[in-house]
Amino acid sequence: MTNSQPPLPQPQLEPAGITFDQYEEFTPEKLELWDGYLGYGGQVRIVG
Repeated sequence: MTNSQPPLPQPQLEPAGITFDQYEEFTPEKLELWDGYLGYGGQVRIVG
């Protein structure tokens, strides 16, 4: 069985980059800003 997903980035004490494959695999398809807050596309927003 082959693992088609890239490995998850490992936490480090110092900032470390990720590969493009990791970014592409683990980033949601669409990110949106609503009133200064980050949300994912299609997410239900509750306004109070």
